Amino acid sequence: MKWIIMVGGLIGLAVFFVAGISMLFSPERHRILLARLSSLHKWSAELGEPLPRSFIIEYRLAGGVIAGISLWIMWKMVLAIRYDFVLAPQVEKTTPGQPSWISLLLHIIILSFGAFSFFKPETLQRWIRDRVFPDRVLQDRDLRRNIQTLSLLLIAAGIYFIVVWLRKFPW
Repeated sequence: MKWIIMVGGLIGLAVFFVAGISMLFSPERHRILLARLSSLHKWSAELGEPLPRSFIIEYRLAGGVIAGISLWIMWKMVLAIRYDFVLAPQVEKTTPGQPSWISLLLHIIILSFGAFSFFKPETLQRWIRDRVFPDRVLQDRDLRRNIQTLSLLLIAAGIYFIVVWLRKFPW
């Protein structure tokens, strides 16, 4: 059962990674793809004018952060899968190594961003509405629900990784 959850998580994170990479390297094409996916019931999507240069820089920065975080979490999951299914049966239980303080800091950042976006989704709504689709009207209710769902996933991932980090810490 555990490996099914891990593989499902890897597939989901791979989607985030691809989205982040496309935001990083071609923000205009990513915007077109999102417009087409959000209006599948229509024949063509309305895009309007291209994004200003300052928005493109923010878009690329957000894409880099999304790609980096998803790649980092995927790497952690691959290492966990490798340990559970390859190394753990061969090796007896030993004392875990010293956990990295940088990883704890990243876990806290993930947790705090998830909490911030859950309790203040209107700031992300404003950012998405102004920068991603400035010329289209998005449904606030659906956008808010999607932001809060993603933030709950970030909170759960942050708590999980912090608990794993604390279990490795030699008390």
